[in-house]
Amino acid sequence: MSTNHKEQLSLPISTESVAYTPRYQVTEKIQTSLNNIERARYTFDYMINPKYEGWLRRRAFIRSGHHTLHIEGNILTEEQVADVLENPSVGTEDTHHKEDVRNWERAMKFVDSISAYPDIPLNDLLIRTIHSLILGPNDKIHLPGEYRRGDARVRHPISRKPVYLGPVAGDVPDLMYKFGRWLGSNASSIQPVLAAGIAHLRLIEIHPFTDGNGRTARALTTLILQRGGYSFNRLLALERYFDTDLLTYCEAISATVGRRFEEECDLTKWLEYFTFALSVEVSLASDAVIDLRRMMERWHSFLAGKGYAERHGDILAYAQINGSIRPRDVIKIANVSAVTASADLRRLVEAGLLNVQGQSRARVFRPSEEFWEKL
Repeated sequence: MSTNHKEQLSLPISTESVAYTPRYQVTEKIQTSLNNIERARYTFDYMINPKYEGWLRRRAFIRSGHHTLHIEGNILTEEQVADVLENPSVGTEDTHHKEDVRNWERAMKFVDSISAYPDIPLNDLLIRTIHSLILGPNDKIHLPGEYRRGDARVRHPISRKPVYLGPVAGDVPDLMYKFGRWLGSNASSIQPVLAAGIAHLRLIEIHPFTDGNGRTARALTTLILQRGGYSFNRLLALERYFDTDLLTYCEAISATVGRRFEEECDLTKWLEYFTFALSVEVSLASDAVIDLRRMMERWHSFLAGKGYAERHGDILAYAQINGSIRPRDVIKIANVSAVTASADLRRLVEAGLLNVQGQSRARVFRPSEEFWEKL
């Protein structure tokens, strides 16, 4: 992060205005989800093989990007998002959707960098900075980083009928300022998971921008969790849960905020949904870490007994984590030549551990259906 950026985000906050005050109760459902989240934290601290942690983190990053953009209508598949992130020159079709991916990547790298600077306050200026990165410099219509100047009418994701009317544009700057004051002061006294859920909904409720409110809210959620010690080694993709059951996500928001903006709505129902969603995603990521550790123990014995090198286990691990592997991936992770990479993949195909799809440079290798039986 540049020095100028850091200095801008460190500007003092006035104490004249009253901060936002969220209203909610910690119900039994919320507490159960929080307890489940706490129990799973052990896995991320002690069960991850450092050798594969980077691969797991990259997979989660790609998955998060795909789902947070898919919620907003981006048509790229998870594999296509990975291609865009790994190859800046990939294709020219769907240019707008690919630009969304690259903008999102820049925004999340900024979020990660901010997480490492606890002296930089969370406030309305920071939110506007994240929003400007999410929309990117080429968006001349939706005013990146600037508050909307018209109404905020939110539509149902399927019927497209209006379901929510945000506050009038003239009230947005003051509402965001008060929200920013809460983020920079009072939010730190609240359990971080709850603070993240509150911030998520409050930003969507105010709907301060013409476009990109959902993406910005989910990025802010990630930032607050990471700042609060709930990064889970950055192996989560909470957006996957929201996107997989998008109607429930939208209905959880609607059930809390109603049909039009109200200053003091009760956030309890939303927090029940949010904490449960996070507990499920934490459980999925935790299970993936444990399963991979157990698999690698089995693979080591199986492969060593059949004369395979250690890199062959790495190839299988990469294919399992990412769902596929290509020759260029083998060259990168195993530090071998193109000839050796092709030979290694061919050997694993012949052994029935991988299947190959496509021809020439388009070849993709995936774990076979007999993968688990053979291992």
